[in-house]
Amino acid sequence: MADAQPQCRLMNLPVDVHQMIVKSLDLPDILFPPAYRQERINGIPTGENNFDDQHAKYYGTDRNNKDHPGAYALLHWSSTCRFYRRHFEARILRHVVLRTHLKSIESIEALSRTPRWRHVKNLLVCNTLATLSQGARDAYTERSRDIEYEEDDVLSHWPEFPLSRLSALLSNLPPNLEALTLDFPWHWIDMVDSCMEFSATGDFGRMILVILRGICQNNLAAKSSFTLRLVNLPKGSTECTPKESHGLKGLLNCVTDCQISLAHWNNGAGWEQNKVMDMESFTRSLGPTFIQHLTNVDTLELQANYSCPIGLAPGCGHLDFPQLSHGLRFHRLRKLTLDHFFIDDPLMAFVTLQSPNLEHLTLLGCGASGPNTSSEVADPPTWAEFFTRLNTGATNLRSLSLRHTYPNSRLLDMDAHGEKSDDIKSAHVALEHQASQHHITTERDWARRKQVLPHHILDDKYGILFDDQDENAVRFLQGDDHRALLVLWDAMESRGGEGVIYLPHLTPPLD
Repeated sequence: MADAQPQCRLMNLPVDVHQMIVKSLDLPDILFPPAYRQERINGIPTGENNFDDQHAKYYGTDRNNKDHPGAYALLHWSSTCRFYRRHFEARILRHVVLRTHLKSIESIEALSRTPRWRHVKNLLVCNTLATLSQGARDAYTERSRDIEYEEDDVLSHWPEFPLSRLSALLSNLPPNLEALTLDFPWHWIDMVDSCMEFSATGDFGRMILVILRGICQNNLAAKSSFTLRLVNLPKGSTECTPKESHGLKGLLNCVTDCQISLAHWNNGAGWEQNKVMDMESFTRSLGPTFIQHLTNVDTLELQANYSCPIGLAPGCGHLDFPQLSHGLRFHRLRKLTLDHFFIDDPLMAFVTLQSPNLEHLTLLGCGASGPNTSSEVADPPTWAEFFTRLNTGATNLRSLSLRHTYPNSRLLDMDAHGEKSDDIKSAHVALEHQASQHHITTERDWARRKQVLPHHILDDKYGILFDDQDENAVRFLQGDDHRALLVLWDAMESRGGEGVIYLPHLTPPLD
């Protein structure tokens, strides 16, 4: 009989609440209402059991919405149901999604004025369209294009963005917050006529500084670890005045997991840029205001839009790695992910001399120089030089994960009719001989050895890097690049690591 009362009280809650509670806490099915138990057995609820999606519903809804009652109802149940308060409250409130519209802000404001605010450990701030499908996003954006914007005050014209209330709320962050994700509103950026006119200035820039100050004022910077994710970050967001730099340094010193994802643009010629147009100034600002203060970071990710082309050569807009102080060391950095960066000297210094304990390096769509690469940089590094530096400088490296613009192993697959160029056939024969010297017999190892990396040729008219896949395969395998990669591969495996990992090619999302 002791368990009857809690079950009975739970049965009075809506089905969605049962679904959220039981799924998140892994409780037995007996706590589900009978109707939902049958649906669950039949496999009807698919995809809706995701914990984040449930919170996106509950913390951005109207207090009178019976289907998705929001934080108001949860607070009411906390005050009236002792069993709920004792067993579920802290677990359910640990992850909160704040969406940038008025109803969501009102809901979270109500929560922040109660002692339950201390339960929040992970706060995600995202735009209104974060949970919509691609088609719904496009339709919403198209309907909104008749809104007129002014260059100096872009966000003030957005009808669903109560900036002052959101800023005030974010200045009072939960005292026990462990992770903060700021997913910036990419759909605002798409509506600005000129991408060069949009930057983190004015109201938007002030909101970012309010958030950073809120973290510091709530003593979150004193924590031993903190996760910070900045998604679709607009240019200028990392720049701050000397007045704010001290507080920002205190925050970043405690960050152990940091992910920065930059906004991207259409360049007007049909190409999507990987990053913001002002790429070079952005990466320069990362040095003095962000990366140099991440001295305790364990995991660092700098990401781009994976569906974009490989990017531009150094000096033409492709992301060069930030030039950092030579005396700076990141002794705790174990995992580094770089997306659409060009292999240059600052990057090589960062992954070797400045990150002596780096164990896992992931390169997504990164490029290096080839024999025919046109560049404004004198003698840019090649893949061979990069792999050699990794082998001699990154002595703790255990795995190198690579993803490029096409699945390269297929280039060297010989069909029954041998319909390949003579150069490809010669490279294939040379690779077979190389494999026999290394006693490569398994199909898996043979497929891994066939991978090639891109060399790029710069098209002077459009400033875009292209490569011929057949020529690229031959050039890579017959040169020093592949030999240097194999030497590095063997060194990583000798340390008990996984060696080289080729990540699957990503297919761009359908429109």
